[in-house]
Amino acid sequence: MKHYVPEDASERLEQLNQWFTDLLFSEDFFNNDKWLHIRLNISKWKTDGYDFVQNYQPSESDFDDNEQLIVFQILHAIAESLLFDHEIRVVATKQNFELAALLRDLKKDALQSFTQNGKENQIVIPFFSFTDKVLTLKFVDNYFINQTIRERLRL
Repeated sequence: MKHYVPEDASERLEQLNQWFTDLLFSEDFFNNDKWLHIRLNISKWKTDGYDFVQNYQPSESDFDDNEQLIVFQILHAIAESLLFDHEIRVVATKQNFELAALLRDLKKDALQSFTQNGKENQIVIPFFSFTDKVLTLKFVDNYFINQTIRERLRL
């Protein structure tokens, strides 16, 4: 079963971090339907009596150096995609459809390169942690990406 959520909290946390990392390294980050299994996992935490919170301040213990580097690469790729989307809309409103198509293709190439690199160097990044009946999403250091994540998780 593809979206089976384990009963054991540590297994569920490992699964949640795996799914979240996989989604961040995919082209489906902006596809709302692809977030269903993550929302399902979080709802299981809530059913078990856990509160869900998101850190709004970074802490030294969030990620180690290697994980921090990968997190910044992920955030950079997603921010680049958001910038491409914005520029495509601006250029399209000015009726310059050839440039909009070029930007669309550049965005697609950049995302494919990023996802391919992510598949080759995949490690699970612990974006989530839990203590004392609280499931915590660690600090995301980009307002727009943070808002996108909050919208997809329906917080």
